[in-house]
Amino acid sequence: MKKKNLFSIGEMSKLHDVPIKTLRYYDEIGVLTPAYVNPNNGYRYYSLSQFEILSTIKYLRFLGIPLTEIIEHAMNRDPEAFIKLLKKQEKMTIQKIEELKVIQHRFQSRIREVESAIGICRHGTISVEQYPVRRIVRENGRFKTNDDIEFALRQIVLTHALVSSIFIGKVCLSVSESDLKKGLTNVYNSVFVLGEDFIEMEKFDEQIPEGTFLKITFIGNHSQSAPAYQSLFTYIRQNNFEITGDAIERTIMDHSVSGRAEHYITEIQIPVIRHFGLSG
Repeated sequence: MKKKNLFSIGEMSKLHDVPIKTLRYYDEIGVLTPAYVNPNNGYRYYSLSQFEILSTIKYLRFLGIPLTEIIEHAMNRDPEAFIKLLKKQEKMTIQKIEELKVIQHRFQSRIREVESAIGICRHGTISVEQYPVRRIVRENGRFKTNDDIEFALRQIVLTHALVSSIFIGKVCLSVSESDLKKGLTNVYNSVFVLGEDFIEMEKFDEQIPEGTFLKITFIGNHSQSAPAYQSLFTYIRQNNFEITGDAIERTIMDHSVSGRAEHYITEIQIPVIRHFGLSG
């Protein structure tokens, strides 16, 4: 074959912005075989007609189509099969877009939360909040130490086949209603993960009922929660509230966010009802 209108592998690489290594690999697997190979030195040459083939391969790779399917298309080019290939990838792309939207929502939610926590001028202030139903997965037991809590969290990951890397800001502990009414706050009766913005919500098979909660934040971790609970108990007595369920402790910022203990922030929520018309 004459070398007129043929392009060396180096020229093909530069013209199409495709690494020489990739072109050699395409040759090896049969997806794009050179139009001519010099029998004396093994140099590869490509024809103008192969420009479109390489452009199509680049286009399909850009769309995320696996190379194995591109090879199959290259070997058996057919309009109907091509449409089917594109529709299949479109469906996968739509699913990926939805997953990325969820991830974006997590970023936005976590950014707002941390920015809000940083902006709190005064911790220890109690507020009355209304929360909707929240979906969770839970490990019940009696947990006292960080090791107990970490082991329970591992059990949640294994039992529900969850990805632990998505837990930041979503891991909670609970103190039982009966312990709260006794003034005991140093033992937890469950470890759970909030699931409001997870993709696989069917895995979150329990709920925290909607209702009224007293909320307080404090600087510190779970082991430093006693003063905050005492403030809540005093507020409950003075304002005719009654505890109606387990307390929720949630870490907003800890060592995963900052290396300084003074930045650690924990939130406590206690479900309550208020009895009006009673003397304080």
